Amino acid sequence: MASQHSTLDTAAILQFACDLARQGGQVIRDAFYGQGLSVEGQVKNGNPSDLVTLVDQHVETLVFGIIRERYPDHKLIGEESASDSSWTLADDPTWIVDPVDGTTNFTQRFPFVAISIALAYRKELVVGVVYNPVLDELYSARQGHGAWLNQSTRLPFPTGQPAPLPPLNQCLVGFEHGSDRTPAVLDSRLASLRRSGGGEGGAQVRGVRVLGSGALDMCMVARGATDMYWEIGSHLWDIAAGTVIVREAGGIVVNGRGGDNFDILGRKYLAIRAAANDDDAEHSIKHALAREVLTYLEDIEVTRDGI
Repeated sequence: MASQHSTLDTAAILQFACDLARQGGQVIRDAFYGQGLSVEGQVKNGNPSDLVTLVDQHVETLVFGIIRERYPDHKLIGEESASDSSWTLADDPTWIVDPVDGTTNFTQRFPFVAISIALAYRKELVVGVVYNPVLDELYSARQGHGAWLNQSTRLPFPTGQPAPLPPLNQCLVGFEHGSDRTPAVLDSRLASLRRSGGGEGGAQVRGVRVLGSGALDMCMVARGATDMYWEIGSHLWDIAAGTVIVREAGGIVVNGRGGDNFDILGRKYLAIRAAANDDDAEHSIKHALAREVLTYLEDIEVTRDGI
């Protein structure tokens, strides 16, 4: 049976997306080093924890313009334009772009900043590219063809072969603080951190890392640098490219509140890295670890993406 995206030349699309990420990344890098647009952030929607810069807007405009020239019939979803209008994910080939993931990092010149570019077809994520132009690390994948660092090193890093997954109390876990600082949301996040990281009834994981970029959090899972990443509240453009990269590196991305139905627009995600001597069946080591860690994590009510 032919793949449902067999009508797309995903090899050409992936190379185009890599080149595009590097073009957008050059703008980000120049600004980061004080040689281009300002990195000064402006508050979005009255929330001082949610920023936008001229670079976010410029890079999205640049990227969309280049995509329209090459693929005029494709749809476009971007963080900055989606913030100002309603949108939906259709069956058409659709580009999903976060022009600067980690905007607060960017304004502080904290070097975990990325441009994230994904392609979905028939609501399935098939191509993903995440590029950190400050560290010059480009993560890329297309469905069925593995995940790569700088298009030359197969993930997981450095050999392309995963290590065994440790028990939960030996895991390194990615979290994010999020931009929603309302008391109920903050209390839930802190409770999850306390229950997963603490002793005396908690999971007491080995450590927690907060990078400030969901796209790069996903890439750290694909790389094997962290064992898992959990997030509630991220948007599609934060995780779309990273989802392809994690899965093609042998990991899983599942519903962040458990259950078998992964909702790409649900804004609740759990990514777990590849494991040696494992498979993708529901009884795999990865799925068992997912079920275990979710018992320590609290749900947060969020509105689904799109309309």
